[in-house]
Amino acid sequence: MQSKDITVFQLRAARCGLGLTVTDLHNKTGIGRATITRIEQQNISKPPVCNLTTIFHLRTFFESCGVIFENESKISFSMKEFDQQFSGY
Repeated sequence: MQSKDITVFQLRAARCGLGLTVTDLHNKTGIGRATITRIEQQNISKPPVCNLTTIFHLRTFFESCGVIFENESKISFSMKEFDQQFSGY
C-alpha cells in the first residue's frame, strides 16, 4: 500500500480546504481524533511508515471529496466531487 508520497502538510491543507474540523474528519472516516491530530502535528514532510494504512484511508476519503494531490507540495479541488460529497452538510 502506497501513500503516493503525500505529505502531512497536504493532508492538513485538504482537511482545512474542505472546511472540516478534526472532529468532522473523525466522524466521516472513523479515524480517531487523536490520530488525526498526531499526524497533522508531525514536523516532517512525509508520514512515517507506521501510519501508511491511515494515510491511505485519509487520501482515499479526500480524493472522494474532490481533492487532487498533484505532487508533493500542491493540492487542488474538483468541485463536482465536493458538491456530491457535501450536499446537505
